[in-house]
Amino acid sequence: MGKPRKADILCLLAAAAFALACLFSRSRGAREAGVYTERERPPISAGTIVEETAGGKIDINSASAETLELLPGIGEVRAAEIIEYRGRHGAFESVDELLEIDGIGPVILEGLKEYVTAEEMQ
Repeated sequence: MGKPRKADILCLLAAAAFALACLFSRSRGAREAGVYTERERPPISAGTIVEETAGGKIDINSASAETLELLPGIGEVRAAEIIEYRGRHGAFESVDELLEIDGIGPVILEGLKEYVTAEEMQ
């Protein structure tokens, strides 16, 4: 193999630029649509969510899947599991009962406690 030709180098640079542009536009579009990885998810605040209780916390006994997905550490799958758990076992008696959900451990639970409550269902 000899010295790379200028055309070969330009072709490789164009391919790399195209690949980067595709990656950037895909991740930007996903974020604009509200799809985030756990590391990218913006911090949740009272202004970000629809308050479901007078205290400004999300009630895990009545929140929709969409609302639950806004919580840190809770994505589509865990939100569905929370709702399924409610259906099988009834209302959560305490926030600590979230530990019964597959994938929610002490670390995730600790991150949720300031945002959620388990109020009595009426």
